[in-house]
Amino acid sequence: MSARSETGDTASRTEWAERRLRSTIVSGELPPGARVRVEELAEKWDVSPTPLREALRTLAGEGLITLRPQHGARVAEISPGEMEDVYATRMLLEPYVLRLSLERADEAWRARLDAAWDALERADAAGASTPLDLEPAHTAFHQALLAGAGSEALIRITGQLTIQSLRFRILSRSSRPGGLHQAHLEHAALYEASIALDEPRAIGLLAGHLGRTVASTLGPDALETLIARIRLAQGISAPVLEALTGLL
Repeated sequence: MSARSETGDTASRTEWAERRLRSTIVSGELPPGARVRVEELAEKWDVSPTPLREALRTLAGEGLITLRPQHGARVAEISPGEMEDVYATRMLLEPYVLRLSLERADEAWRARLDAAWDALERADAAGASTPLDLEPAHTAFHQALLAGAGSEALIRITGQLTIQSLRFRILSRSSRPGGLHQAHLEHAALYEASIALDEPRAIGLLAGHLGRTVASTLGPDALETLIARIRLAQGISAPVLEALTGLL
């Protein structure tokens, strides 16, 4: 579906262009280092170049696009070292944001989390075979968990890190032990602990969920390195370290 057929609103066309371009990059359809040719994409997607140019600036801020004067726009490169940094940041940040979210939980947060979990279950039941098949329900679920934190900046940052992680998982073609079924069980446990406001259990489950993804995408050695980095940080909760060391 083109942006013109979906909506005639300028802001909505820009949002459409952002979603489409982001998906094209995360899926690997536009591989790392590829030149982003705005005019060609505009013709292919039946959208004017303007919203695509605006989308490029947004995605550059997310780290998915590299903008260089006189060189145009290219899809950002990606490396295991960079992903270690991304996962380390997620491991330090997301348990903290989840704790804030659970402490501030209200009915609006519960309703959003319930809806996000229902959507993720439907995506799983539809026969997903790759992580991309679960999008956008998977990312929306993780965002819903953290949505009660009361900080748009924290939600935005964690969302960007989640997208970076997803991109690496898809490009590396890594698979987790037990596949998507195991991930679904982890999501279910995380949902149940969070909706029950069981903070220590929810934080531990989130840390374990991220840790297993690190082990499957970057390897056990990367997980050990990540744990060593986290031990140096102040204020890391016991459930996080217990969950991660339990994976070794």
